[in-house]
Amino acid sequence: MYAIGNIIYGVPLTPQAVKAIEDTGDSIDPYFEALYSGNASSAIGYCGVKLGEIDECTDAVRITPDGLIPGSIDGIMKPKAKIPLAPTPAQKLEVVKKLAKLPKCVAGKLPPPGVYLVWSSS
Repeated sequence: MYAIGNIIYGVPLTPQAVKAIEDTGDSIDPYFEALYSGNASSAIGYCGVKLGEIDECTDAVRITPDGLIPGSIDGIMKPKAKIPLAPTPAQKLEVVKKLAKLPKCVAGKLPPPGVYLVWSSS
């Protein structure tokens, strides 16, 4: 098992939001993309779009103003695809639509929309 850092634009799922949804008898599944974690005390996930991911098996991640570049450092940087740190206009619109569908019971139980690193595991 290894850690995975999911870079998302939207809102990460919080334990308070999970409880609020479950208290209504509903499930988080219609609203949030659930992520696996073998040792989390509460469900983890996000409502939004995934910009990319990094994992602890990556040797290095170069951080640039435009985004993250995961790669192997076998003497030289062998980059993989760049992960943007900002959503496209289409992704922003998609997130607005997804957030509008969230149940009212989660109001005030989620952080503001933005770019987040949400941890999960393999």
